[in-house]
Amino acid sequence: MEILYTLETPSTGLSTEPFWERGSIFFEFNEQDKNTSIEIKFTRILSMRKRSEICCTAYHINKSYDRLVEIEKSAWASEILLDTSPAWRDKIKVHHYMIYLDSVGCFEVLAQGYKINKSESPTLHSSSANTSLQTSVNPPAA
Repeated sequence: MEILYTLETPSTGLSTEPFWERGSIFFEFNEQDKNTSIEIKFTRILSMRKRSEICCTAYHINKSYDRLVEIEKSAWASEILLDTSPAWRDKIKVHHYMIYLDSVGCFEVLAQGYKINKSESPTLHSSSANTSLQTSVNPPAA
């Protein structure tokens, strides 16, 4: 497993329940002087799945706790590619991404790439300015 992104704040501090929407996982943290929103946006999704925390094994938790990782030699990716139309099978470079969030569970996505969008805004008790960070990763086709 390759670690691609590590949360700066532990998921034990999530202020909202993470959710899927239009190919992204969204979640938020409220800290003392700022609110932080994170979006992990996946590109060219082939498949997605989520396991509840009670259904996760050590495999799902140990390497991907608060980290987006890429699973190498994924049986799930191989299965999906075998089911893919032969006309498209060789044109798709698929990556198996996984992240485990405390008290939520494990999100897994088969996609061509991902992008991290992070924005911060001050809390009502802070005078800080809004900031935004964007990290984009689209691995080269093999």
